[in-house]
Amino acid sequence: MIKLRNALTHYRPQSLGGEQINKLEGRLTGKFEENALMSGSGNARFPDKLLGEGCAKWAVSEVETLADRFFSEVGITPNYQAVDFAIRND
Repeated sequence: MIKLRNALTHYRPQSLGGEQINKLEGRLTGKFEENALMSGSGNARFPDKLLGEGCAKWAVSEVETLADRFFSEVGITPNYQAVDFAIRND
């Protein structure tokens, strides 16, 4: 997650050709579904096909898992677990 954040915040394009792939692309492949909006396009997998809903859900899940573990270790119930943040569909 930190490597993804750093790659997006401090983005530096890489010259790639042939079978060579972006380092981060290799690490993210298979962790979540690709961006459906880019399906069938000729765009590169990273960033276009890997950044989308699947990536966002995976990122939130990873951060939540880390936070849950941290708070469990220190014996604190965080606000996001103590309060019901019901999502309304108006």
